[in-house]
Amino acid sequence: MSSARAQWLLLIVIAIVAGVAGWGIGRWLAAPQMADIAAERFPTVEWIDLEGTMHTSDDWQGSPTLVNFWATWCAPCRREMPYLDELHGNGAIEIVGVAIDTPGDVEAFLEETPVSYTILIDDGAAMSLLAFLGNPAGALPHSVLLDRHGAVVTTHMGELTEADFERMMAMIAEDA
Repeated sequence: MSSARAQWLLLIVIAIVAGVAGWGIGRWLAAPQMADIAAERFPTVEWIDLEGTMHTSDDWQGSPTLVNFWATWCAPCRREMPYLDELHGNGAIEIVGVAIDTPGDVEAFLEETPVSYTILIDDGAAMSLLAFLGNPAGALPHSVLLDRHGAVVTTHMGELTEADFERMMAMIAEDA
């Protein structure tokens, strides 16, 4: 291969890599950042539970609430549910799970792994809501901490640990 041809090939590879990097950075910059949405009121949404009762996000005002988006096929979601149930059971916080799944799959899962907190079924709106909340890929689990007025305090993508929860709750304590 001639040296001129090798240089052109290298130039083309560099241009492609730079283009892909620019595209990725552009997507990241276009996504809402936490600073953009913190203190915004959580949008009013309606979901049904497994009994068919309609719930609205306005119902969650009055106490801090952790809204957890999850699915039965999501291994980290399944692992964190007993911890979330423990938090809810000891009165640390109100927890609402929003299942991005079918009612049948959710019902079967909850027979094996019952939880004491409210589980709602997504009707297809959760993905655009997750994008608004800074999660354009719709990665699960995704938790959103709301203050007692329904404002977004912070979000957490991934399995929630005790350290993550304590960090999130400290943000509410600062706001009180």
